[in-house]
Amino acid sequence: MPLNEPRSSWTGRFGVWAWLLASAVAAGAAIADEAVTVTSIGSSIGVRSFSAGRWGLVRVAVLNESPEPAMIRAVVNLKDTPDLRFGRDVWVPARSTRTTSIPIHVGSELRDERSVEIVGRVLLGAEMSANDSSSNLGIVLGEDATVLIQDDPLVEPEGDLDPREKDPAYEVVLAMRASRNFSRTLIRPSERLLPATVQGWDAVRHVVVAGDRLTSEAGAAASLRQWVNEGGRMWVQLNRTDPETLAVLFGSTLGLEVIDRVPLNQFEVKDAKAVDQPTVAAIDAEEPIELIRAWVEGGEVAYRVDGWPAAVQFPYGRGSVIVTLLDAHGWMRPRDQRDPAEYEPMTYTDFMPLEPLDELADRMYQPREEAELDRDVFASYVADRIGYRIPGRGAVLGILGLFCLSILVAGTLLVGRQQLEYLPAVAVVACLLAAAVLVSLGRSSRGDVPATLAELRVVSVNPQTGSASGTGSFAIYQPDQMRADFSGRGLRIDPQMPDLGGQIRQWIWSDAERWRWDETRLPPGVRVMWGESDEVLGGAVRAQASLGPEGFEGVVTLEGITRRSAGEPGEPAPPRIEDALVLFPRSPPLATTLTDDGRFLSGEGDMLATGQYTSATLLTDEQRRRAAVLESWFAGRRDSVNATGPVVLAWVENGRTVFDSQRPLQRTETSLLTIPLTLVRTAPDTLVSIPASAVAPRAILGELGQSSAFDNQTASWNHPNTRPTETRLRFQLPPSVLPIRLDMVRLTLDCHLPSRPLEVFVVRGKERLSVLRQINASGTIRVEVTDPAWLTTDPLGGVILDIAVGDLRSDVDEVTIANSGWSIRSSRLTAAGKTLPEEGESDQ
Repeated sequence: MPLNEPRSSWTGRFGVWAWLLASAVAAGAAIADEAVTVTSIGSSIGVRSFSAGRWGLVRVAVLNESPEPAMIRAVVNLKDTPDLRFGRDVWVPARSTRTTSIPIHVGSELRDERSVEIVGRVLLGAEMSANDSSSNLGIVLGEDATVLIQDDPLVEPEGDLDPREKDPAYEVVLAMRASRNFSRTLIRPSERLLPATVQGWDAVRHVVVAGDRLTSEAGAAASLRQWVNEGGRMWVQLNRTDPETLAVLFGSTLGLEVIDRVPLNQFEVKDAKAVDQPTVAAIDAEEPIELIRAWVEGGEVAYRVDGWPAAVQFPYGRGSVIVTLLDAHGWMRPRDQRDPAEYEPMTYTDFMPLEPLDELADRMYQPREEAELDRDVFASYVADRIGYRIPGRGAVLGILGLFCLSILVAGTLLVGRQQLEYLPAVAVVACLLAAAVLVSLGRSSRGDVPATLAELRVVSVNPQTGSASGTGSFAIYQPDQMRADFSGRGLRIDPQMPDLGGQIRQWIWSDAERWRWDETRLPPGVRVMWGESDEVLGGAVRAQASLGPEGFEGVVTLEGITRRSAGEPGEPAPPRIEDALVLFPRSPPLATTLTDDGRFLSGEGDMLATGQYTSATLLTDEQRRRAAVLESWFAGRRDSVNATGPVVLAWVENGRTVFDSQRPLQRTETSLLTIPLTLVRTAPDTLVSIPASAVAPRAILGELGQSSAFDNQTASWNHPNTRPTETRLRFQLPPSVLPIRLDMVRLTLDCHLPSRPLEVFVVRGKERLSVLRQINASGTIRVEVTDPAWLTTDPLGGVILDIAVGDLRSDVDEVTIANSGWSIRSSRLTAAGKTLPEEGESDQ
């Protein structure tokens, strides 16, 4: 350049070039922004169902026509709650279209609404756009929402077809719903892909699989598996579903192996739960009905056909899976003149359920288990775990010891100087000094409360899959206002939080299905949240036991219960396992202690009284808090039919955490761990003592019929009663000790039978022997049977007793007659004997 050219001209040229470059960049950015278009946001996706108080999914679809990948943030909210937002950061490759979903939570206050309006916004670049779209979401009412998954969901079976030409897999579901007086409304997903996250199934209560669609949708199968593990109920029509689909859903955890398939025209469906297996339905069909003959292990066979399982219920986590091996026409019949002629479009069905399908409906349509947990109790527990630290006993005792020592030393010195009259003044000064130190220590402890996160979860382990699902409370304390920076994966926090109403609460998901809490500032104090979690354990967690001379002898493996350090330096604190219990359905718990290697021993003498949850004599504050939680948990479990098997309960401190934060927090993680207990068969020729908790009672048909005084659903007596009755109870011994030669059975009754006779009989076939007769029985009554001739079991390992309560004596006074009610509060059977080899098993 010329040396004499003015500097200002070069400065001007540089400014022009800089302006042109900036304009080009801005234009390119504008073009790029215009090339990225959100084509859909906020419409329903997946099963297209939403329920008040539950999660659901809405769609977001993005078109990127630019040559570069793009990242957008899509945010939606219900129109009436603009401060509660849900979003997803969506990465879209160059020149492509991507459709994904945003989990949203519908508040419980919308339970009476039929639909809600949702609005969507898009963040592209630096600012949020105006409302891009709005749509209405339908609210599913009731607890009977059922999804039917078939291979071709677009085929609509409705119409004026002959009933014989309609889809039997569809019609049998309608017949099951008709047995419960539910509407014929079914959710039949028409999306190309089913939901791949558990939030997409949260509004659904029941799922029926009648096809092989899930074999090509691994994400949907995994989310459904998690949904069942957390309490969902599934029905698999195996005649319409390839066994490979069952394997995709649950692997080898369901013990079912198909042998062959046979057509049947005439057959009987028998109740597999009853000892004599009575016929509950006789089928005579023109067209053959297929029966899949299969080997079954680990499930409860509900019905049999020709000795083969026709319907099996498998427990899976907190939920269950019903598998039917008899085709649909074996569970229903065409509607005929016996049935009401009225036509109600919402409930009318062409087929009526047979009795077995009606009973399967009872198993299918059960309430979900999470309603059993009392949120207030959990919130009180975690709030109590946050607070100032009380000075330790050692520090207080040390200060008091120094005070006493100072008085002793001062007194000794004053006596030597003959100035003892000064001792009261010295004592006052020493007392004031000790009080000042204690007050200062207390103030420093109380004032220095760090930011704290306290967790309490009930964690249900599924050893079959190495996973665990949890439900519980999370309490956050911060001394100052702070910006929420919490995140998690596999954790679903209830975002409603009425105490934060009016503040923006924004939940953002990433493609890794990890969420973070954004745009929220928490005021000082304690905030309690409720959440559900699902996690893969870091190792084996299982419990197994066998019966021996002293009761249950078992071992608990806890390799997967380790604490996640969450960025903390040093080694994670080892978990502490405390106050373990062995619990059978509808029975008092057995206390036990886990050794360092996980072994435990528990027998009849360890049975706890009502309201007692530990064998400790003096309870700590922590054990009292735990007792309140257990009382709530036991009350819900007692009324639940979902409690189908034994479990080991244990309190775990410093266990796994599912709540993360970028801030350093003091953490207290507490879990009530529930592990299914597997009973291993006891070796032959082993003496065994069987606690009453492991013996399941059930009222059966007796010589005078079946008494209504005993409720089989709750395994308890109805009381008080006023009429005389005779109840035949069958006590099922654990299969793990069968066959067995009994040496003793002991019946323990807790009863109040004023002025009435009580008689107990032991039953052997069609004979029975009176073993107790007592009048005016009250309190604890025990009767033992030791006669080998009468110590027999039925073919399935049951001990049968008759308990007869007679009428009032004729000579009782009028007051007794006016207060003549009687009660049996509990009836427990313990047994002892020696196990025998199974048929065909060597004695050696």
